[in-house]
Amino acid sequence: MYKITDELLKRLSDYKCYLNSIQPLLDKDFKEQQEFIFCKKGCSYCCEDGTYPYSELEFEYLRLGFFNLSNEEKVKIMYRINELIEKYNASDKKETFMHRCPFLNENHECSVYEFRGLICRNFGIMQISR
Repeated sequence: MYKITDELLKRLSDYKCYLNSIQPLLDKDFKEQQEFIFCKKGCSYCCEDGTYPYSELEFEYLRLGFFNLSNEEKVKIMYRINELIEKYNASDKKETFMHRCPFLNENHECSVYEFRGLICRNFGIMQISR
């Protein structure tokens, strides 16, 4: 059984504050670089075949988003995760395991968009504002 402790809640709250503080900077960078960024709303190219390195805290935040989904969507995601586990176990562990993000839904949209990790939030920009 997954349990959210007070300590984890505090860390997630701090992380959300952090995300809220950097989002305006990311928005500014995206706006300034928009002519060079090919991905737009509805594009899921980076989610179709990639690796998704998340820190433990980012993963916990993503998990929070997962728990907010409908039971139907959770079942679909768990099915995709189980398929990935099987593919990974059958793969050559020497190669980078590239895969479709299990949170990408049938409409090619992120089902946990507000809870996505930093790699997803800044994909496409050349640098982060300081």
